[in-house]
Amino acid sequence: MASITLNNLWNFIQSMSLSANNELWLAEKLHESALKKQQANKAYNIAEEKTIIVSEPLFGPASIEEAISRVQDAEKEYTLNGRGTTLNEFTAELKDEQLW
Repeated sequence: MASITLNNLWNFIQSMSLSANNELWLAEKLHESALKKQQANKAYNIAEEKTIIVSEPLFGPASIEEAISRVQDAEKEYTLNGRGTTLNEFTAELKDEQLW
């Protein structure tokens, strides 16, 4: 079958003299096929989500452990000093680290 557009396919199907039973049969077959493809796609996406590739980060921590460590350090600093980092201080720190 040569390349065919969906509109051409639909026009072809409509031009056929199908009984109501035949149209229902065709609809069921197409629906079953679509569900199988959808389920296969979901299974593929779930399997893909489980595969995590960690490369050099462009911004932020390289791992969950590093992120947790940074948050814990910030909490300790806040507890000791009684103040958090302002937006300007945070921006200056990022510029010093040359992350952007």
